[in-house]
Amino acid sequence: MEFKFGDFLLDVGSARLRHAGEDVSVEPQVLDLLTLFARNPGEVITRERMLAELCRDGTATDAALAAAIKAARQALGDDAGRQSVIETVRGQGFRLRLPVGAAADEAPAPQQDGPSIAVLPFARLGESDRYPGLEEAIPHEVLVALSRLRWLLVIARNSSFQFHGDRDMREIGRALGVGYAVTGIVEVFGPSITIGATLADCATGGIVWADRFSGRIDDLMQLRAEIVAGVTGAIDTDLPLHEARRALARAPEDLDAWQLFHLGLKSVHQYTAVDNAAAEAYFRRAVELQPTFARAHAGLSFATFQNAFMGYVSDRRGAIEAAHRQAETGISLDPMDPFANFVLGRSLWLQKDLDGAVTWLERAVSINPNYAQGIYTRALIDTLSGRSLFGTEGADQAMRLSPLDPLLYGMRGVKALAGISRGDYAAAADWAGAAARTPRAHVIIDLIAAVAHHLSDDRPNALHWASVARERKPDVTAELFFDGLPIADPPLRAQVAASLADLGFGATSDVDRPASPRPALPTATARIPPAGTDPAPRERFALETLGAFRVRGEAGAVALPRSRKTLALLAYLAVTGKPQRRERLCEMLWERPDDPRGALRWSLSKIRRIIAAGPADLVAERDTIHLDTGAVDVDYRRVAGLHPDAVREMADDRIEEIVALYRGGFLEDLSLGDCPDFEAWRIAVSDETDLVLRAALRELVARFAETDPARALQHAHALRRLEPADRALGATVEALRAAANRA
Repeated sequence: MEFKFGDFLLDVGSARLRHAGEDVSVEPQVLDLLTLFARNPGEVITRERMLAELCRDGTATDAALAAAIKAARQALGDDAGRQSVIETVRGQGFRLRLPVGAAADEAPAPQQDGPSIAVLPFARLGESDRYPGLEEAIPHEVLVALSRLRWLLVIARNSSFQFHGDRDMREIGRALGVGYAVTGIVEVFGPSITIGATLADCATGGIVWADRFSGRIDDLMQLRAEIVAGVTGAIDTDLPLHEARRALARAPEDLDAWQLFHLGLKSVHQYTAVDNAAAEAYFRRAVELQPTFARAHAGLSFATFQNAFMGYVSDRRGAIEAAHRQAETGISLDPMDPFANFVLGRSLWLQKDLDGAVTWLERAVSINPNYAQGIYTRALIDTLSGRSLFGTEGADQAMRLSPLDPLLYGMRGVKALAGISRGDYAAAADWAGAAARTPRAHVIIDLIAAVAHHLSDDRPNALHWASVARERKPDVTAELFFDGLPIADPPLRAQVAASLADLGFGATSDVDRPASPRPALPTATARIPPAGTDPAPRERFALETLGAFRVRGEAGAVALPRSRKTLALLAYLAVTGKPQRRERLCEMLWERPDDPRGALRWSLSKIRRIIAAGPADLVAERDTIHLDTGAVDVDYRRVAGLHPDAVREMADDRIEEIVALYRGGFLEDLSLGDCPDFEAWRIAVSDETDLVLRAALRELVARFAETDPARALQHAHALRRLEPADRALGATVEALRAAANRA
């Protein structure tokens, strides 16, 4: 594609900028910036969008962007004073002032493979003079949300918002070169507001999806969030199914990679061996036609995962490794694709690396906050790991976002497992029965239903679902169940194992061993009781902050309150290890209207219950709070103040000991957006500890690359999860894998 503006010619295909026939030397990032301007002539492009589109690894800064804009102006003979070519729109962003056209000798650009969409202004009904601008503000929010879906081409607002009123969708499709359009209406009557949204097929004018959202005008912010979630959910579920139906109408030899991908998605969600084999064939053909198509590689990983998860192939270990390799290929091609991040998380789940799985699932949801399947799978991992409350909340959220999702049976299954975990067996049986009756439910869901009814003393239904499981897969065993769902929470695992054994599914040597076992607690320093006392022995405690926040006692994980601010307070007091002023804690975690001192007292009472049996002491003075954790193992202390360069002088086992401490980012589950002071502290400590981890992993990879490539590969994989866009690191991983296979 070539763009002409003024005396300049920008050749995107060959990455060249020419002026009067002569090449102009510019950096690649400047070329990307000029391409962004040329594709959006006259449109104001925000700094946030520039950073997102030009620096997708998230490492760019405003300073780097300013330097790129300055260089672009210099290349075009412009500067910040004149702004004759690139204009600064104060408080908004930048735009290209010159008209842009295609090169004279170039044919119009063909429409891209894959779906494209335009979000149009909504029609206004009712009292149009009240709350003016809603008809554009709401679709703008939808447009911004859809722009985060990198597999979807979203037409810029400056073009799509030219179409007002009742227009033929086919006409809009031809004018904008898109396959789909989002339209809607806004009705305001008195204190009430109703907003309707529609996803239309521009080729036929037909409706793919539609919904209405109603409430009081005071609830507009909540309604806006529901609309955005509804539209993005429809794009994630209804649009792929619609694409698959369209592809089925075409001759097989005429299908392109995108159509093959959607046929693969349709087949893989049938959850049978035959359909899974068909999906695999579709995805492989898509990869052959377009090797750089990240989603096709991710889809292939999804199908290969199913082969291992459901036991469709005899070489389960080989399928697990292949699913991981295919997912990594998808990530290397597009690290910001939520589906690619999702399948990489799933592949780690089958390797019983639940903490690693969480990392990628959280990335998937951070890229698309309304990604129901990512939210559901994170909820499943939470439940398998003993965090049943988070699992329940995640499953509920996923079902709200996608009530007809192909994985709905799994969402209901998570609710059942969470019910078993907290001892609510009646609710667990209800959810498990609903899950097993949901279309596409598989044999492991049948086993969950059998276990839940067994625990609720409903033996007839327990035997019924056990019989259904055996009919579906005669060789089904407890081993297959735990291979597919590697439950890491010992109490939950023990209950499920006992029920499966009682129902005749046998036991294996692996059934009683949880996934991702944690190392034994370090011995706490002895505490000398005051003279004349004979206190009961106190438990040893460990506070884990390098990852999701946890407290562990001698008997395992300590139950924590649901209040995230209470947990944030406990973590802050434990990590800082010194007296903190009450006023400062109130300012950090609670707003004034919320009775901050009352909230602080309530949280302190919860913390006292957590530490009651352990060696930590909470000292509450009139003006200060101090948590004495001198005899408690706090993992952060082992890396606090450690300079990244210091790892070069350490012994191998010491560096590996440091790496083993990390389960994720510092307090990664305690991000509090409404508490900026706490969040600033958490991010600063997270950045500090992250640098140490990366330095440690790089050092281990370098040390073992020649002598023990398998050991080096393990650390390279961990580093790759932190730096997915580093192509050189990807090459290192492949080289180490080859060396490990030769060894």
